[in-house]
Amino acid sequence: MLRRTSHMRGDTWSLHCSACGKCCNCAPAFSLPELFYHQNRFIGCLGIRRMERPRPGDFLGHGDAMVAANDADCAAFEEIARAYLHSVPGPGESDYDILLATQGFDTPGLDRCAALGYDGRCTIHANRKPVGCRAVPLDPLVPDRLQHLVLAERQIDADFSGAGCIQHGTNSNSLPLIRNSVVVDKEAKSALAERRRNLLQDKRFWGNAVFQLLEPELFSQPASMARIPTEGFMIMSLAPVLIAIAEVSERCRLRCVEYLESQLALSDHVLRASSLDATDETSSAQLRAFTRTNMALWNSMQTGRVFGVRDARSPEHAAATEAWLELSPVATRSALAASG
Repeated sequence: MLRRTSHMRGDTWSLHCSACGKCCNCAPAFSLPELFYHQNRFIGCLGIRRMERPRPGDFLGHGDAMVAANDADCAAFEEIARAYLHSVPGPGESDYDILLATQGFDTPGLDRCAALGYDGRCTIHANRKPVGCRAVPLDPLVPDRLQHLVLAERQIDADFSGAGCIQHGTNSNSLPLIRNSVVVDKEAKSALAERRRNLLQDKRFWGNAVFQLLEPELFSQPASMARIPTEGFMIMSLAPVLIAIAEVSERCRLRCVEYLESQLALSDHVLRASSLDATDETSSAQLRAFTRTNMALWNSMQTGRVFGVRDARSPEHAAATEAWLELSPVATRSALAASG
C-alpha cells in the first residue's frame, strides 16, 4: 500500500534561483542548431539513453517522493515517447524507448560547464543560452502532471540541495513553480515547451535518420542494447548526426564541414590544456577518439556527399532543414571559400 507523504500530487513547489552555478557541473544538452551556434565553445557529442516505459501500478519517483502510476500517468508518458523518443525494434512490446540527444562533451579536468565563469555566473546567459538550461530544474521528458516528483528528487540532490533553490511550499523569497500538478511559472512553462519543440525537431531532422543508421549494430542487438544506460548517457561521436545532416543538401554538407573545422580546432586546444592534468585520462582518451573520427569525416566531406543514410530526401525536406539550421549565404561563406 502506498504511504502518503508530503510529496504527493497537488503539492506546491517553488524555486529561488540565486544564479550560484552549483547545478552547472557538466556540459548542457543542446538542440543541433544551438550546438552549431556554440561550435567554438562546446565540443559536441551524441548521447544515447534507454528510457523505461512505466505501466499502471509501477512506482514513480524515489524515496518519500513516490507515487503509483495510474492510467493517466502512463498515457502521458506514452505521448512523450511517441513525440520525442524512438521505439525499440523487434517482436513484442518493449519496456524501453531510446532517447537520442545532442549535447556538450564534458571538458576533461574541468568538472563544470565550459560556459560557467569563475564567479559562478553563466557567460552565455544573454548569448543564446541553451533552452535545456533554461528549463532546469524541470524535465521535458516527464509529464507536467509529475514534475513535482522531479523537483522532490532534485531537492535532495547535492547539486541543488547545496543551493537550497528548490523548496516544498512557498516563502517570501521564492516563486511558485508547480501547484496542483500544474507548472504555473510562465517562464518555466515557456522554457519547458520550447525544449520539447527542440526535441521534436531534432527527431524530425536528424533523429530518425540516425536511429536508422545505428539500428543494425546497436538497437537490434540485445547485447548492445544492454550496454545503453537508463541513467546517464552512452556517449559517442557526433559523426552519425553530421552524416545525416550532410546528406540533406550541399549547403548542409558545407555547414557540417565548417562545424567540423571549428570542432577540430577546439578539441586540439582542449587536449593541449588537459595534457597538463592527468587526472581525467579516460575523458581525454575519448576526446582523442572523437577527434580522429571528426578528422576522418572532415576529409570525406571535402570531396562530396557522405553516404549511409537510407531515408528518402526531397527538396521540401532540404529547404526545411536549412531553415531549421538557420543557414544563409553568410553562414556558409567560409565553407564555400574552403571548398574552392
